[in-house]
Amino acid sequence: MKIENCSLVLEGGSRRASFSAGIIQGLLEKELAFQTIVAVSAGAAVAANYVSQQPDRNIEAFVTDVSNRKRGGLVSFLLGKGFYNTEYMYQRAPYQSKLFDYETFFNSTQEILIGATNNQTAETVYFKKSEIISQADSNRKFQASASVAFVTKPVEINGSYYVDGGITDSIPIAQAIRCGFNKHVIILTQPSDYIKKPRFYSKKWLKKYPQLAQQLAQRHLSYQKQQELIRQLEASNQAFVFYPQKRYNVRSTERDEEKLMLLYSHGYKQLSDRYEELLTFLNQE
Repeated sequence: MKIENCSLVLEGGSRRASFSAGIIQGLLEKELAFQTIVAVSAGAAVAANYVSQQPDRNIEAFVTDVSNRKRGGLVSFLLGKGFYNTEYMYQRAPYQSKLFDYETFFNSTQEILIGATNNQTAETVYFKKSEIISQADSNRKFQASASVAFVTKPVEINGSYYVDGGITDSIPIAQAIRCGFNKHVIILTQPSDYIKKPRFYSKKWLKKYPQLAQQLAQRHLSYQKQQELIRQLEASNQAFVFYPQKRYNVRSTERDEEKLMLLYSHGYKQLSDRYEELLTFLNQE
């Protein structure tokens, strides 16, 4: 079933996106095809495999292959490839192991808006799937969205450099609203009572990118505003929200496959348990 009157919004969260992958598995099995998806960082990667109809690639990326040293780690960071080796994950992995189905992806009527942050201006840019011109272009835009500032290399696109879209739009609900939607299904990767705390970065890095530094310093406040907006949308029956209903102690850098599979299974079961409730929400005027 094509869903055209409601957006699908995906938060990032790196390995915590195993929860989102479980939700997506359920959506694919139920043949629910949201026509507009707004996503950042790891959420965008999950969305790509949703559109290409390859949930097995999500399981590999966020559960079973997390210990693969090619994907990153301390050695990768020390070698200058970034703590998350996004060059491998987005430039090479699509052509290895579980091949990415570019044909299904590009032929799909589903649109993805892929959020990334301009490294110099700290502005959020949304790349549209419908405007992607090649496989290489697609790889770079998804890579840019997931390139965590200061621990992963920024990605060059048309002369500008981009990093993780979650810096400015951790939960890209505002973009979905700007697209004209007044109904949203939102997949979060943190429990509803999660409080994001401020983080501290190297002054050397922050001096080099002052506008990005300002966004990073305010990121926890922006996140709180996004959470509050989502609560307001829920209260007015304009949002249907999935989120982990208990803490699984899964870090963004998690490598424990058992923990990640538990979080994935929790997402999958939640979609199944709330499916009728979701249909009611989607069918209401």
